[in-house]
Amino acid sequence: MSSKEVDRKKGFKKSIDAEEGRRRREETTLQIRKTKKDTRLAKRRQMPVGAGPVNTPAGMAATNMLAAGQVGGGAFPQSTGAAPMGMDATGASAVGAVGAPGANKLENLPQMVAGVMGEDPAVQTECTTQFRRLLSIEKNPPIQQVIDSGVVPRFVEFLQRDDNPALQFEAAW
Repeated sequence: MSSKEVDRKKGFKKSIDAEEGRRRREETTLQIRKTKKDTRLAKRRQMPVGAGPVNTPAGMAATNMLAAGQVGGGAFPQSTGAAPMGMDATGASAVGAVGAPGANKLENLPQMVAGVMGEDPAVQTECTTQFRRLLSIEKNPPIQQVIDSGVVPRFVEFLQRDDNPALQFEAAW
């Protein structure tokens, strides 16, 4: 090329290189795929009520209990006047925001451990569900703190029981 052509090219705006454009498109596509995958996993971990049919006995019992509203709250009798474990005075779940961003995820851990170690099956199921939700947090679930709390052997006991399929399901999670 002559110096005249080089001077002429310098006067124009630099165009986008084909390789640079391809690299950007691939990065964008990859990022979009990762985002979609993360949202699908997050939705699956939340276990919505309308989830498809579950063919195991424990899965069917858990689905039925969730659909009836027995697991997420409202399964506790209010006869004693005191709010049950993990519930406030209105009967709403006080631990429902455990998986919410910015919430202190471990502030109710002692109550959840006490509920799992107790003898009331309804409280055991509720607290085991709360542990499942706590461990289903997408980024940095507090796995080691839950292990250190000593509830894992109790979850194994729940798996061996066949009198409460919903509890088995939640413990298996």
